[in-house]
Amino acid sequence: MSEKSKKQLNLSVHQLVDFLLREGDIDNRIYNQETMNLGSKIHSSFQKKQGKSYLSEVFLETTIEKKDYSIHLEGRADGIILGDINPIIDEIKSTISPLEEFYKVQKEWHYGQAKCYAYMYLKKEKLPRANIRLTYISQQDFDQRMVKERCFTFEELEEYVNSLIDRYLNFNKRELEHIRARNASASSLAFPYNDFRKGQRDLAKYVYTVAKKGGIFFFEAPTGIGKTISTIYPAIKSFAVTDNQKIFYLTAKTSGRQTCYDALTACYEKGFVGRDSLIVAKEKICFSPGKNCNPDDCLFARGYYGKLRKIIEEESQHNHRYNLDSVTEIARNNEMCPFELQLDLSLLSDVIICDYNYFFDPLVKLERYFSDEVDSSKYFLLIDEAHNLATRSRDMFSETITLKQIQEAKRELKGKTHNKVKLALGKMAKAFITLPIDQDFL
Repeated sequence: MSEKSKKQLNLSVHQLVDFLLREGDIDNRIYNQETMNLGSKIHSSFQKKQGKSYLSEVFLETTIEKKDYSIHLEGRADGIILGDINPIIDEIKSTISPLEEFYKVQKEWHYGQAKCYAYMYLKKEKLPRANIRLTYISQQDFDQRMVKERCFTFEELEEYVNSLIDRYLNFNKRELEHIRARNASASSLAFPYNDFRKGQRDLAKYVYTVAKKGGIFFFEAPTGIGKTISTIYPAIKSFAVTDNQKIFYLTAKTSGRQTCYDALTACYEKGFVGRDSLIVAKEKICFSPGKNCNPDDCLFARGYYGKLRKIIEEESQHNHRYNLDSVTEIARNNEMCPFELQLDLSLLSDVIICDYNYFFDPLVKLERYFSDEVDSSKYFLLIDEAHNLATRSRDMFSETITLKQIQEAKRELKGKTHNKVKLALGKMAKAFITLPIDQDFL
């Protein structure tokens, strides 16, 4: 097959190895916003303390040719040490878990990342072998470290990376078949109702143009015109003429989510071939309310990632609608966390219906879609009742702190190391205490 006729596939190292190699439990004691932020600081601090021969955050990329595919693989190595004999590819991991225990559970995942980086580096530099080093740092005691190091030849790494690519392509082929069927059905999809109401056709044309050419479009229309179908229908039609991968329908109300869901139902009845996810709030879908998300407290967190791969591969063979009922059924049958499962199944979906928070709120936004490391240019967003965003945004970007919290934080900081922080907290507490009797905010 000629290079031009091959299917082009862009993959990050994380996309490849996270899907194929991640194991273990959901554990919010280990993986949470606080440990992620601390992990970034530990990485940076460790890298800065290394010598001149240590290259930090090295971007690597390569193209791997297969029979029907041309795969562009890219990623960023934590560190590359230019040694006298072999280069050392350093993969840094920090955790609150015991280091040896963390390594035993996740070593295949961690080595998988580093092997991909080592392969790309050796291929680029035309070198015969490299050492792969896994550097583990405790988040509870930064001086506590563990290093695992092994040597691999270029041939070993090439064989390994190609085996990962082949496994991923088996999954991707099914996805491409789905996309072809989706796009063909979108091209021939007729408006799902007998006729357009007044104003609907013009609105649909505007939305279709923006979906096709890009840009931002604001519109105001009277209640009852049928705004939802007038926006979701042309967005679906655009699948046939664009590279758009997903449509996100963001809304503030449960009624708005249901209206979009019903509009999609009408499109399916007219022949659209697709998948959609209706994201439900955690408190509505959780099997273990009040319990912490870790394997000790919740059995549905145990072995989650090992089970997930099988579920994704099974579900990719069907066109399903993922809502509260369907997700909880799959989760019950496999003893998996339904909240995380609905988010992971959304990776298969063409349309995702969710609350504003999942895009705009920095604390709960869907990192798998909207982080800085993800190319979100092929997502098309429909924002329902955008006038509600001002109030919701104030809530998202505001926080409340009480005098009790300040005093407790100050008490927990022990030793001279935190003197400056304790002094600042003392000033904050004093400001609260000296507030006028009729004022309860600063």
